[in-house]
Amino acid sequence: MTIKCKCGKDNRIPDETGPRIRYRCGKCGAELHFIVTAVPAPLNGGVQGTRHPFAPATAHESVSKAPAIVSALFLVLAVLGRWPYGFYTILRFAACGSAAYTAVKANELRKLAWVWIMCSMAVLFNPLVPIRLPRSDWQAIDLAAAIVFAASMAMLRRRG
Repeated sequence: MTIKCKCGKDNRIPDETGPRIRYRCGKCGAELHFIVTAVPAPLNGGVQGTRHPFAPATAHESVSKAPAIVSALFLVLAVLGRWPYGFYTILRFAACGSAAYTAVKANELRKLAWVWIMCSMAVLFNPLVPIRLPRSDWQAIDLAAAIVFAASMAMLRRRG
């Protein structure tokens, strides 16, 4: 049987599949979602007695760019000016949270280098156990982190 992935690739799988067997797309690596009917019955106007592939919409279609955009903006603002302490606290929460979110999404996309990069950034910007460095060092780190968040928006998207 042939199952079409959301990326557009046709994937051939055996006709006899069990409910606990999982298949992944050969192009993007996403899990293929389909229902194998136990009793021959038409599904969405299908032909009775045949198996019917079904690809439900998922909430994890792609990586949201909003957290990376917000963090990159905060980091650029931190480089450009001198702000009160509260701003830097909010910056740490935003950068740590979006780095953790992006690491999880990178793991789903099987981009392990990005998982490590984002986990490192989450530790660096951790608001609970902050790392103390001079302001000049933080400006360089903030600029580099803004560039990493901007790059992650382009690199961590599903192809297709």
